[in-house]
Amino acid sequence: MLKLVLLLTQLTAVLLFSAFFGSLYANAKENSIKIATLDYPPFIYQNGDIKTGILLEIVTEAFDRLSVNVDIEFFPITRGLKMVKEGEVDAYFSLKKTPERNATLLFTTMPLVQQRFVIFTLVDSNITYKGDINDLAIYNIGVSCNTSYGPIFDTAVRNGILKNIDCAQSFELNIKKLLAGRTDIIINSQDVGYALLSRLGKKKQVKLIEPPIEVLNSYLAFTRVRDYSALAGAFDDALCDMINDGTVNNIKSKYPDNISIGY
Repeated sequence: MLKLVLLLTQLTAVLLFSAFFGSLYANAKENSIKIATLDYPPFIYQNGDIKTGILLEIVTEAFDRLSVNVDIEFFPITRGLKMVKEGEVDAYFSLKKTPERNATLLFTTMPLVQQRFVIFTLVDSNITYKGDINDLAIYNIGVSCNTSYGPIFDTAVRNGILKNIDCAQSFELNIKKLLAGRTDIIINSQDVGYALLSRLGKKKQVKLIEPPIEVLNSYLAFTRVRDYSALAGAFDDALCDMINDGTVNNIKSKYPDNISIGY
């Protein structure tokens, strides 16, 4: 009788563990998911055939700890967002939270990166900014399509305060429009703006204006077409462990000291 009770106890434990594990990765076929991202140096970028960047390494390591293989592919922003909303890919990074996106995507709780979103203009420009978004209304402003620049900027656009908005299909094209004089200013992440200017060899032609418009967090977001709530929670736990055990700092140490991810 005792052996039977022990056997039933062991069987119950196995079934409970299997149920938990199956629930956790129910939507990751063969423990593998496909993630869309964008060319976003220095955080995420391709160097020839090699995909690299601080955030790419962090995301890959977190899923490695969960025994989930990830296939990360680069897409233009508009296409990548469409793919994750429709479930063609399982997740997307890095992405700022907005009410509209929260309705269609499942965001992790832990941010991947915190960024300063700032104004760039030509080096000989006399444009200044004192922190009042209304002062930008007279300028032609370059932005990247389908990109949120935070509630302050997004609300000013939505309410018609900022009307002269020029939308480009990529961050690099946005900078090229500024250099060509097609816009007066552009809005971008400070680190990304500097990285792209270096890539183009145009860093001396453009300057940054302080203060930042806003400092914002960006996240990994899962599609809501399938239920990834358990995996999202597990990802948060893995990222917390990576911060606490020094793994994130080790990854950061591979990159220039002037690049910050906020933790």
